[in-house]
Amino acid sequence: DMALIAVLQLGMLGFGLWQLAQARPVVLGFEGDRVRLVQAGDLGTGQLDQAPPGLGQLGYSGPRWLGVQLLANTDPQYAKSVQQAMLGLHPVLRPERWRPYASQQAQVQQALQPLAALRALHPGAGATIDQAIAASGAAEAELGFVPLMHGDDSDWVVLLRRSDATPL
Repeated sequence: DMALIAVLQLGMLGFGLWQLAQARPVVLGFEGDRVRLVQAGDLGTGQLDQAPPGLGQLGYSGPRWLGVQLLANTDPQYAKSVQQAMLGLHPVLRPERWRPYASQQAQVQQALQPLAALRALHPGAGATIDQAIAASGAAEAELGFVPLMHGDDSDWVVLLRRSDATPL
């Protein structure tokens, strides 16, 4: 009886550890005007082989910042890409579109919204915004934000430095 209980408990422990590994955030990808969070379980088996060299490894030390190549509306695959995104397969979930974050610094800087807009969207969050600004050590004018999304959730934001698009 004790051996069966031990085997069952070890099996449940293994399952729990696997679930934790699948739920861990692995990518924060900039998609045009937002950042999208990707968990390990969001990516299918074999998809990482399609990532550009050096970008296809998923770590355990926190999410990796990446840029995401978006297609121009003149691209022959554009309509299919929009269709896939509408079905929940956003560009960040396609590793072949991953690019180094630094390569999209100008696009990130252009997408940054002023913190005054964030204050207007969430008037009750002024103290929290002030705390984040103080923790950054920067002036409010030196910072901007973009929405942070995971799935359909979009109640989060990412604060970044305007000068170099560095996340805080």
